Amino acid sequence: MSERWWSVAGIALVLVLGLLGRWIDRPAAPAKRDPAKAERWMADALPAVGAKRIDVVLESLHAGRFEELPKQARAIARTVFSAP
Repeated sequence: MSERWWSVAGIALVLVLGLLGRWIDRPAAPAKRDPAKAERWMADALPAVGAKRIDVVLESLHAGRFEELPKQARAIARTVFSAP
């Protein structure tokens, strides 16, 4: 086969792969959760939350008072939870 055929085949391959890349579904951002529906394990998964503070943190999550959470957990909680 000639070099020209390989060049055309290469260009066609690049075009096909480029078009497929535009059509492939990209994953959506994770859905935000309602803080009132936060469960105990969700509060326990936050950083700087231990057995002694879990009930207070869960209550703060349910009320949507993120400023009362430990400093390390605030940014994560704001990212994951939002009011409906």
